[in-house]
Amino acid sequence: MRCWCLVSAWLMGSESFVPRPAPPRRVPFVVRGGGRLAAKETRGREILASLALIYVSNQWCRSLLFSTVNFASEDGFKYVNAALDLTEGDYALLGTLAFQALFSVASLAAGAAVDRVDAAAASVVACAAWSVATAAIGLGGDSFATVAAFRALQGVAMSVTAPAGYSLLARTFEPSKLASANSAYAAAVSIGGALASASVALDEQVGWRATFGLVGAVGVGIAAVSAAFLAKNDLLFSSSSASSGSKEKTLSAKTPVVVNEETKPAAKSPLLRPATLLLLSTAALRYCAGFTIAVFALPLFRGAFPEQAVQFGVAYAVVVAACGSAAALLRGRAPPRPPPKKGGPPPGALS
Repeated sequence: MRCWCLVSAWLMGSESFVPRPAPPRRVPFVVRGGGRLAAKETRGREILASLALIYVSNQWCRSLLFSTVNFASEDGFKYVNAALDLTEGDYALLGTLAFQALFSVASLAAGAAVDRVDAAAASVVACAAWSVATAAIGLGGDSFATVAAFRALQGVAMSVTAPAGYSLLARTFEPSKLASANSAYAAAVSIGGALASASVALDEQVGWRATFGLVGAVGVGIAAVSAAFLAKNDLLFSSSSASSGSKEKTLSAKTPVVVNEETKPAAKSPLLRPATLLLLSTAALRYCAGFTIAVFALPLFRGAFPEQAVQFGVAYAVVVAACGSAAALLRGRAPPRPPPKKGGPPPGALS
């Protein structure tokens, strides 16, 4: 009887019977979107390479003057000081204040300007500007005043490179990879300085005017190539950064913060903190030492040992490129700072 009931119930419900599907097979977990991730990594390398080339041109054009001077010779074909009748004091001004004065002032405004304009376009335009100024020194430099004017133009244009470059890198690389990208970008400084030192060999062959013209032309080419790569900004992380920033603004707008003015601590200017003053002082000493070596090392050796000038310039370039690049890359590999103790200042805070 029980069997008959079961059979009857099955026959009556056969029209609505739906077989149970077999349990799904377990398959390995696969991360989708890998192609886009690989494309972003490739795009990041393109941006880093373009910015590094711009920085190489920056340092090459900036220091090229130091490789075209010899006060122990009157050869106006090879040496700019002999051709323009420059004294050692004139040369010192061209190598330092004529460039550095406007560079320092413009650097203060460049950071704020980069936040308001397209950083990629600013980098390319600046590279083209200082490259043209470099070529103009060779083609139209006929006095101290004209060379000083072109050096000043170099200083204004080159002040854009660092803030624009680091801004683009911060929008391109994730925080876990940003330190390595910044260190690779900083290594371009040493490579550009090394090329300037090695330009002693070029100066010996084609003269100082052609040397400035060729290096300026290379800079214009770098600007053109970089413009082609930096113009494709579709894979930058700027959109995600903007969205996160808008979310933070929305949250802050919805959640008002009440501050008791009586208990509010007085804000202390970062420039007045001892650590900041010490940092600025040591940076000033570092740049004074660096400029002294860069401005006078090659001319002094070239005057004392004219027959070995090319060998010294190339050897000096190898040392600068190898040691400077290694130091920059190692900084990017340094382990992160340990988290602060409970109640201590945040990482990187200046006390």
